[in-house]
Amino acid sequence: MFDSSIDWHTYAERVVGKTIRGKKVKGFPDFLVVSPPRTGSTWLAGALGAHPQIFIPEEKETRYFDLHWKRQSIDWYVAKFSSEKEICGEVSPTYSILPTVAVNCIVRNNPRIKIVIILRSPTHRLWSHFKHSLLNNELRMPGSIKGDVDLDSADLQNDEQIKRLLVDDYLLCACDYVAMIKRWCSCIGREQIHIGFFENLIRDPKELDRIVQFLGCATNVSISGETTLRKNETPIQIPLRREIAVFVDGVLAKRRSEIRDYLEHEWGIAVPKEWNATANTKRSPRLSLGRIGATHCWYDEGMFSAGPVVTKMSDKVTPILKQQFGSDLELLVRESGATDTICAEALEIIRLSDILLRLDSCEQWNDPRLVAVCEGYNIMRFRGKWIAIAQDVGEIELRGSKLADLKRELGHRFLIGDNDAQGLREKILELSFLLGDATNSGLVVEGYCGFNILRDSRGWYGFRHGTGPIDISRLDAGSIETMCRMKQCVTGGSLAEVKVEIITLAVQEMGAAIAGQESGVAAHGAETDHRLDEMRAHIDEAQLRTGTELKSVQERLGSLKEQQEAAVAHGAETDQRLDEMRAHIDEAQLRTGTELKSVQERLGSLKEQQEAAVAHGAETDQRLDEMRAHIDEAQLRTGTELKSVQEQLGRIVNNPFVRMSRSVYRLLRSAYRLVFRGRH
Repeated sequence: MFDSSIDWHTYAERVVGKTIRGKKVKGFPDFLVVSPPRTGSTWLAGALGAHPQIFIPEEKETRYFDLHWKRQSIDWYVAKFSSEKEICGEVSPTYSILPTVAVNCIVRNNPRIKIVIILRSPTHRLWSHFKHSLLNNELRMPGSIKGDVDLDSADLQNDEQIKRLLVDDYLLCACDYVAMIKRWCSCIGREQIHIGFFENLIRDPKELDRIVQFLGCATNVSISGETTLRKNETPIQIPLRREIAVFVDGVLAKRRSEIRDYLEHEWGIAVPKEWNATANTKRSPRLSLGRIGATHCWYDEGMFSAGPVVTKMSDKVTPILKQQFGSDLELLVRESGATDTICAEALEIIRLSDILLRLDSCEQWNDPRLVAVCEGYNIMRFRGKWIAIAQDVGEIELRGSKLADLKRELGHRFLIGDNDAQGLREKILELSFLLGDATNSGLVVEGYCGFNILRDSRGWYGFRHGTGPIDISRLDAGSIETMCRMKQCVTGGSLAEVKVEIITLAVQEMGAAIAGQESGVAAHGAETDHRLDEMRAHIDEAQLRTGTELKSVQERLGSLKEQQEAAVAHGAETDQRLDEMRAHIDEAQLRTGTELKSVQERLGSLKEQQEAAVAHGAETDQRLDEMRAHIDEAQLRTGTELKSVQEQLGRIVNNPFVRMSRSVYRLLRSAYRLVFRGRH
């Protein structure tokens, strides 16, 4: 949901060169100065570059890691540091707002790289940065009060507008010294970082020696060149009014305290005395930043807050969200306060990525681009406008100037166009003709209301398209006059006069065409009246027939109405019968329900009897099986006994020595009977 606006995976693939683990990419800088903007980096680059052992590219800020990485390879960057000197480095203030992922990529190119950070009083730095960014269109209104603001559009007398610009994310991120230092400390050791102060560079020359010594170079050498630290002063002068100073001190109070405590406890460094507040620390009123949907945003006591909409900023309201940066608050408000799904590190990456993209677009916006050359003027695109500068003016600094001031200073040699280059070109040609600077003749405007506008040393002309190609230099005054009578040409003393003549001629032709159409319309009107009379007669006849047919229709309607009434009466009778049938049905359903309940009860009883019978049958089967088993066992015992008796009888009968007595006979007869019964 919270994707960064920069693809950092692609970034790492492009900016990390080929190297052996733990070794630096060949030719990669030995050190970087990553001080925030407006901390004397331009002067420091000149001073270090003048040292016989240190090489700084002529282009102080290559800005590869924040700007040019999209268009150039790492080899392009490394090639800028080709030198015979012992060490080389780069000075780029924008590297101070690189997120940790970008810092890590730099360190992968040179794990032993040294970092120089120069800090300045947050209040003075913020105000200087504000003026510099105003020149380069780098500021944005926070909250819902959107819009680009540059030097030409800013109202520098409006304190409310200045306050809103002063809490821009870019300005505040560049003042967040603690976060900046921690991002570099997370990738390299502290022994590779030097922290200095702008104020010490001003009053103590040895501060520069400490930087040179940290870089591993000799300090007992003379450094020639610019010695004035304030080398890159902002060309505009905006007084820091007391109300603004109080507001700035309130904005930076928390950050000033954080960096002071962090440097003293973690680094053992004391900040200069100039860092104290420059104004009374009384509380400034809340600054409204507009609404985002149904949520009101404001800035108060160093924090961006969001809460319910209030009628006045003086009303008490409890904020539902609070953040240190405006873009973080806006993102969370638009995502309904999704503080559980996005961490502070992700917010920082998103915020810094957006700032880097903004600076990229500002760099292109502030870069004057030559579009065309016309009559000794250079036509350029600059700050979203079309401008033309006379070539005899020479070189001028556009980026640090107001266009309105240049216009007042240079007069007709500096022109500002309206919408496009063509309009500016027409201004130049007309101005050249009036000043007598026209050097040649030719086409100026093509296809203007069906005319091509040309000019030469004699004047301005408009020729109708149908006249074909014309060499104006071969036309004498008589030929031009003849063409004017034929309305094939118009003339004038300026481009504007020719355009007026063309428009006048077009209006006249349109008037003649309209008059012709009106006469045709009059003739057509008489014919139309005749046809209307015929149509009225047909209508009257049709109305007569329609009246007769209407009477017949009315009679049929009366009959249909009677039939409808009869049908309604029949419908009422039908409804009554239906009601009676519904009553009978309800009664039958009631009886049927009672009988059905009785049948269901009987079925339940029969089901219980069936289950009991099944259980009794199973028990009976079990008993029969037991009886069969007893019978089989009895038969087996009886068979065995019979066989034994038969064997005894056989022995007695076959014994010739035994005399059968009467008692023996009886015994035998009884035994025989017993045996006989057992068989049957």
